[in-house]
Amino acid sequence: MEFTGAFVKPKYPLGDNLEVFGRVGTNNLTITSSYNGKTSNSYSSYGGGLTAYIDAEKKSYISAEYMVWASQGLEKLTGGSVAFGRRF
Repeated sequence: MEFTGAFVKPKYPLGDNLEVFGRVGTNNLTITSSYNGKTSNSYSSYGGGLTAYIDAEKKSYISAEYMVWASQGLEKLTGGSVAFGRRF
């Protein structure tokens, strides 16, 4: 599997401790399988998502994210995450 893409990520502060990031872009996903011969499918699509950062302390934060990385007809590559991080 090969995935390449370019995304922009503008941010918008909603208060002293909360920022929201939008993400939109385009990508290309190539999937290759080798069962009874080699088969390759390539999909080009748009992707987008939303991320929220909440500052827990001055240097710590919690983030939640949901992304649609690729979409082709009824097939979608999506995912979400929740993370705790520390800025140095």
